[in-house]
Amino acid sequence: MEINKLIMAGCSVSDYTQVDRCFGDNLSEMLGFKYIHRAAGCGSNDRTIRVITSMVLSGEIKQDDLVLIQYTNVHRKEFFSKFRRTEETGFFPSDGKATTLRERYDSGDIIKFKLGASEWQRVEAEKHFFNLYEQNFISEKYDTEVFINRHYSLLALLEKYNIKTLFILVDGYLTADMEDTDIKKFFKSFTNTGKQITYTNISSFFDRQDNCLEKLPIPPSHFSEKGHYEVANYLYEIVN
Repeated sequence: MEINKLIMAGCSVSDYTQVDRCFGDNLSEMLGFKYIHRAAGCGSNDRTIRVITSMVLSGEIKQDDLVLIQYTNVHRKEFFSKFRRTEETGFFPSDGKATTLRERYDSGDIIKFKLGASEWQRVEAEKHFFNLYEQNFISEKYDTEVFINRHYSLLALLEKYNIKTLFILVDGYLTADMEDTDIKKFFKSFTNTGKQITYTNISSFFDRQDNCLEKLPIPPSHFSEKGHYEVANYLYEIVN
């Protein structure tokens, strides 16, 4: 009998950011599911939607599985680069478990963009490209419109294939810079999805210092081992 799977997609909040177990690990163990890790430091909503869509269409994600999607900033992107580098070190590695900043794809690599990402690019052409992109080709309005449209398309796909999905939100990432009309449009997408597809916000878990990787006065943005476990317990009550 095939074991149900839990698939986690998101950014460094749900990746192995200096921890050995993330909340996806913990939750899959609580549920008795096989864990498939698709979160990535510096990950984007573009990457999340691409990866999850491909997994659904290929049959790797099925009706009895559970998908967790942790959305991040709308400006983050991923690009194909013809330059292939041998390094596979993640930005926040933990014994090699964290997803690498560069991911092998076809004849090159997929590289990840977020604001300031040019600083750690070792390929001069990629560094120059990221600088140009950040300085000249970012629009809050455009990026938000594109994201919301892709989000609605993803929801339609998940509903068509009856995939149980929980969207995980964190303050300061997705809706922080959105206009009120766009925020309403985003949340309206869940109006008729029922219990099969829903969302929750885990920001309150950063209120406890022992849940946080960063220590004050540094603003917390990643979970400690304890924080990941606490989040998993909370999510278990929602999905079980």
